[in-house]
Amino acid sequence: MQFRAETYSGYFRRSIFAMSARGESLEAIASLAGAPIDEARIAALVESCRPSDDPGVALRRARRLLMLGLMERDIRGDASLEEVCAAMTSFATQATSVALRAAASDLVEQFGVPLDSEGEPQDLLAIAMGKGGAGELNVSSDLDLVFLHRDRGETSGIQADGSPARRGTLPSAEFFHRLARRAIGLLSEVDGDGFVFRIDTRLRPNGDSGPLVGSLAMLEEYFYAQGREWERFAWLKGRGVADSGMAGEAARRADEQALAQIVEPFVFRRYLDYDVFEGLRAVHALIRSEANRREARRQGNGLDVKLGRGGIREIEFAAQLFQIVRGGRDPGLRNRATLPTLAAIGERGLLPAGDVALLVDAYRLLRRTEHMLQYREDEQTHRLPEDPAVRADVAAMLRMTVQDFEAAIAAATAAVDRIFNDLLAEPDREDEPEGGLDEERLDEDVARLLKAMREGPRYRAARDEAREAIERLLAIAQARDTPPRGMKGLIELCETVCRRPSYLALLARHPDAFDRVLRMISRSQWAAGYLVRHPIVLD
Repeated sequence: MQFRAETYSGYFRRSIFAMSARGESLEAIASLAGAPIDEARIAALVESCRPSDDPGVALRRARRLLMLGLMERDIRGDASLEEVCAAMTSFATQATSVALRAAASDLVEQFGVPLDSEGEPQDLLAIAMGKGGAGELNVSSDLDLVFLHRDRGETSGIQADGSPARRGTLPSAEFFHRLARRAIGLLSEVDGDGFVFRIDTRLRPNGDSGPLVGSLAMLEEYFYAQGREWERFAWLKGRGVADSGMAGEAARRADEQALAQIVEPFVFRRYLDYDVFEGLRAVHALIRSEANRREARRQGNGLDVKLGRGGIREIEFAAQLFQIVRGGRDPGLRNRATLPTLAAIGERGLLPAGDVALLVDAYRLLRRTEHMLQYREDEQTHRLPEDPAVRADVAAMLRMTVQDFEAAIAAATAAVDRIFNDLLAEPDREDEPEGGLDEERLDEDVARLLKAMREGPRYRAARDEAREAIERLLAIAQARDTPPRGMKGLIELCETVCRRPSYLALLARHPDAFDRVLRMISRSQWAAGYLVRHPIVLD
C-alpha cells in the first residue's frame, strides 16, 4: 500500500514499518485518510484501542494512527487547516479525559472519593490553555494544562462499591496532586509507539514555583493580587477539557461556571481598557525582543515561523490585543480561536480590511508550514531550515513550487512584521504645544471654570499622571483654536473623569478620538452636557 506521506516523512516510514513488522494492517491508516476526521471518528479510534489493559499504551497507539491518517490527508490536500487543528484538539480532550479517569479510579480504591468542605464529591478539572483551549492544537504540540479543583476537603474513605478504601482517607488537595501527576505520566510516557502529549503545566499560578493543583479560591486570589498582563492573554484561551469523573456532569457544569466567573473579569474588563496599554506595550516589546534575539541567532539556521519576526505569535498577539482591550464590552470579540477573532476585528473596522486579509493569509500559510515541518519527524519544531532540499520538500508538501513558496513566506512575514510594529506605536505628538496652556488667552468664563476645576477635590485627589494628562489635553485644545463653548465642555468633562484614568488615557493617546470629542462638544451644548453626565459613551 503506497502513501504520499512516505515520500516526505521519516516518522511515517518508521511507523508503517513497525506496524508491518508486528503484523498490523495498514488499512486503518487508509480508512482514516479516506474521509474528514471529526470528533466522532476520533472517539471511535480511541475506543478501538481501549482493549489494552494499559490506558497509556492504548492512547499512544490511537495517537500514532491519528497522526498517520491526518498526515496523509493533509499532504494529499484533502484536509483543511481547521480539520487538522480540530482533530488534534479533539484527541487531546478525549485523551486527557481517559487519563484522568483511569488515574482517579485507582486512587478512589485506595482513599475513596474526594469531597469538598460541604461533604460533596468534587472533581479535578483539566483546563487547556493556549492552542489546546482555542481548538487550534498543532500536530506535534505540547499540551498546556492547568489543574483545578473546587475546594478544600477530605476523601470519603469509601470505594465506589461502598466498601472501605484500602488506605483510609487523605486531604482532597493531596488526592488531586497525586491524580494530576499520574495523569501526566499516562499522557507523556514514551515507548515504541511514541507518546500521547508532552504536558506543560507552567501556565498555572506562580508557574513552576506554585503547586501543581490549585483550588478555585486560590486562583481568584492570585488573579486579584498578582495577575499580570501576559496572563490575561494566556487565560483568554483557557477552556475546561476534561474532569476526573467522580462528581457527575451537573457538578462539572457548576465548577466551570464558577471558573468562568473568576476568569472573565480578569481577562475582560467591562470598560475600554486604555489604561492598560502600557502593560500591553511591555508584552508587545517582549515578543518583538524575543523575535529579534532569534533573528540574531539565526545565521543560516533558517526561519522560526512561530516566534520569529512576522511569525505566528505576532499574528496571535494582533488578534488578542483587541480582545483584551475591547472584549469586556463586546462579547463578539471573545472567541478563543485566532481566525474567527480576526474576522470579527475586520467586521468592526478595528483594523483595515486589507491588513486583516493579510494576517489571515499569513496565519494559514505559517500554520500549515509549521505542520509540514512537524510531520517530517514528529518533532515540536517551528524552524524552516535554510537547507534547499528541506525547503523544496516543504513546498512540495504544500503543493507549491519552491519559487512560489519562498515568495509567499517572505511576503507573509513582511506583512505581519509591519502590522505588528504599528499596533502599539506611540501617537505622533509633534503638533502638541510646548508651552502648555496660555491662561491669559482664555475666555473669562472658561478661566473661571478652569480655576474651579483645579481647586476642586476631584482634581486634587487625582494621580499626578492624570492631572498632567488633563493639562496636556487642555493645551492641545487651546492650540487648535477650540471655541469657548468647546473649552467649557472640555473642562467640565475633565472634571468629571479626572478620577477615571482609562478615559484620560484614551483621549491623550488617541488624537483622532480627542479630535472627535472636541468637534462634538464645540458644536452642540446638548452633546457636551450628555457626555459630561455619561462619560461612558466615550467608549
